[in-house]
Amino acid sequence: MKKILMIAVMIVAMTGTAWSFSADYVVNDGTLVPDWVTEAPGMVGDALIFPVYLADGTGWEAKINVINTSRDYSTVAKVVINGGKNSQELLDFFIYLSPNDEWTAKIYNDNGVVRIYSDDDSVRSSVATWGDEVPLNQTLVDNPCDEEVYGYVTVFDSWIVTRSQLNYLAPAGTDFDRGPIPKSAILEAYGAQGNLNPGIFNSANILTGSYEIMLPTLGLSATENAVVLQDYDVTSELELGRYTFFGQDCRNSAAEIEAAIAKDNVFMPYYNNGQNITAFIFTFPTKQSQVNTDCDVSIDSLGSEYFRDNLSPDFCVPYGIYPFDLEENTPQSSSPIFSPVPRSQTREFCDEVNISVVGLDSSISFYDEGWALFEFGDVADSPYTVGLAQDNVSEVEFKGVPVIPMSANLGADGLSLKYGAYDPADVYRYGTIVE
Repeated sequence: MKKILMIAVMIVAMTGTAWSFSADYVVNDGTLVPDWVTEAPGMVGDALIFPVYLADGTGWEAKINVINTSRDYSTVAKVVINGGKNSQELLDFFIYLSPNDEWTAKIYNDNGVVRIYSDDDSVRSSVATWGDEVPLNQTLVDNPCDEEVYGYVTVFDSWIVTRSQLNYLAPAGTDFDRGPIPKSAILEAYGAQGNLNPGIFNSANILTGSYEIMLPTLGLSATENAVVLQDYDVTSELELGRYTFFGQDCRNSAAEIEAAIAKDNVFMPYYNNGQNITAFIFTFPTKQSQVNTDCDVSIDSLGSEYFRDNLSPDFCVPYGIYPFDLEENTPQSSSPIFSPVPRSQTREFCDEVNISVVGLDSSISFYDEGWALFEFGDVADSPYTVGLAQDNVSEVEFKGVPVIPMSANLGADGLSLKYGAYDPADVYRYGTIVE
């Protein structure tokens, strides 16, 4: 750790000359501390990933919750709904959160049309109307190059304002130093920034959230926390109608976001006994495919470092899998139990959201109960990924795959949803491993 700090001091000294890096450093109690994006250990930050929603027409729905934990800041955050196959933007909009405010919405299937519904006054249902007056019930884009019946959602904190900064909009004889703040005041301040730090867009680690997968017809639901990044640090205005990528309009490169969520091995329990069934969900939120009019995939300069470095824009992520039962048996007894995975036995994830149901997918139909090891970091030909800062100086390297693993279990005890256990990938900053 001392070595990392020494390197940080040297880098900061050089930033005053000809070099600049996207990773900043802050002073904490007189000590220089690196301030790069990480997965928030306390699940409060400035960028949220809801790794899956499901609205396939069989009754499944998803509920999204975003909470502003600050008692002082109001914030404007951008919500982006992404398709599950190629991450095409299906809808984007702003939410306006006053201090301690929460926004909720559900994504559901309405007779073959996927919609998002919210009667929360943190979102506008039209140009001049808030959701609690006329509920938002917006249709997602029917994109021929993607899937709208499943996907994932991202939320970016994009602009903050304190209570005292909003007081000029308070009714005469009052202030906003305490109590609720009307959303119209946040909107007015956001739209007239000449009064408040003109041209300044930034974020704060104040957001958290959760999501719920539901089957209302059977009374089933399961909730899990969003994956939260801290110190993502938006630096520019996030516009509507323009897809917001990870690594765009922020202080961190795409590689830094990928390093924050990179994993070597994933461990998940499963059932497959007729009474309980498990689905594995693997989401790659940084792949961010771009497609042309023929739906051919390409990745532009704002796309993923990991997938661009793998030479092919439609690169499928290789992985090895070792299923075990409760007594440590594995069905592949003729194969090595431990890494490396033989090339002939590697498998692939090709979409942005990959859902495999144990029992329905013959390639992962294991024992009645057990656990599975998904191996990424040591799979044959798995590359060592190098991410570059804007000046093409090697800033961050990681070994592994930027993935969010989830498991959903449906059984006699209802529905459960869990973030998969994992080994974090090795991450190097300026050639030094981060511990």
